[in-house]
Amino acid sequence: MTGAGGDASPFAHDGFALGLDVGSHGVRAVVIDAGARTIASSSADYAGALPPARRPLGSIADALESAMAALPIGVRTRIRTIGVTGVRGSVVGLERQGTGRWHAVTEVLPDFEPAVQAEAEALRDRYGDALAERTGCPAFPLSGLPKILAGTGYLPGATWVSVQDAVGWLLTGALVCSTGSALRLGVLTRDGGEYDRALLAELGLADHVVAPLVAIGDQVGTIEPRVAARHRLSSEVRVVAAPGDGPAALRALDSLPDARAGSALVTLGTSTVVLAPRADDGTQAVPYGFTLEVLGDGRRSIETGDGSGMANVDWAANLLGVRPHELDALGQEAVPGDGLRMELPSMDVWGVRREGSIVGFGRDFGRAELARSVLDFVADGAVGAIERVGAIAPFEAVALTGGGARSTTIVERIRRRIDVPVTLVAEPELAARGAALVALPGRSSAPARRMEVPA
Repeated sequence: MTGAGGDASPFAHDGFALGLDVGSHGVRAVVIDAGARTIASSSADYAGALPPARRPLGSIADALESAMAALPIGVRTRIRTIGVTGVRGSVVGLERQGTGRWHAVTEVLPDFEPAVQAEAEALRDRYGDALAERTGCPAFPLSGLPKILAGTGYLPGATWVSVQDAVGWLLTGALVCSTGSALRLGVLTRDGGEYDRALLAELGLADHVVAPLVAIGDQVGTIEPRVAARHRLSSEVRVVAAPGDGPAALRALDSLPDARAGSALVTLGTSTVVLAPRADDGTQAVPYGFTLEVLGDGRRSIETGDGSGMANVDWAANLLGVRPHELDALGQEAVPGDGLRMELPSMDVWGVRREGSIVGFGRDFGRAELARSVLDFVADGAVGAIERVGAIAPFEAVALTGGGARSTTIVERIRRRIDVPVTLVAEPELAARGAALVALPGRSSAPARRMEVPA
């Protein structure tokens, strides 16, 4: 757990906004003032298994508690709004108790959930590319719809929400679904404005499997008094619906002082993810392999990914007995040659993992060539994803973030192959910052516009 505070005066506005990013590894928190300056930040990782893994909602609540406790009390008392984002496609099932209060009846399922591959394949076989064209989200295990289909088989009374909406419920007691997370559930109409009720009916899903829909920037609810007291927050703090983590990060990119307008955002994390703004009212078709994300304020973005991410660097570093950041220097010693053949580890969008193997790795030919080859492999995968996005959503620059952005070899190879400016993003917690920006006091005063569903 880490925490950092800043000078708390003077400010243009008394109220601060808190952004929470409920990610794969833990909870990240960023507090900003009315001028969008970062005031404090903190983080707390989950206990237990490394991602992707199922985990109790309680373990996420514990990380939330730790991240909140790491923020200075003087900052917490001035928070007026909270925006919550999170890893898309990660869902949890809840049911009402006899008292009328909700409680979690499943673990939180990760975005990579191999157990729902059969349901995802059945969706793909039934709808093909038409599902992406219809909802903006393809039939693949990273979406929520296969998980909902699998879960209703043994929990027919459950309502399913994303992990970010579950945290909103923990804070307010209100169970709703942000349009940003509903997009990755795979059950929105393509324009992102309402649920595709006809699709739910076609799949035999009752209306109650989804929560009332709330537009990005609208109020989820007011923080519960007991939660406010525990975290030393005002009892009038409002929680606001935010986009999913990738779109939230793209929104944050626009707020950085040195950001180029119209940039694509490339996150070089465990896998590679590329997002770019798209001038789209939701009427244009979405090719398979892309999602048409909801940024809020009527804006959309297009996204795709690539399995050749930093998981490959971690694998190579472990094999060579070095730290991941040491591969750069080691790779500089590589001598060009063709004696090394590799099958690098990766995970595709169907959750199928291919383990790494090497032929030709030995005393005379190996360490430096392996290091350089892995770094080039990650860069080439990113370039391919960037080019695929650029073909349908042109951009004027590329911004790199994530662990891979710290590799000189990866960054320079991308720069050589991309014909627009490539910059590095220094802001460490873009998604949490984006959620805070959406929630800034004065920018998100609208009451919730909810699509009511039967209780």
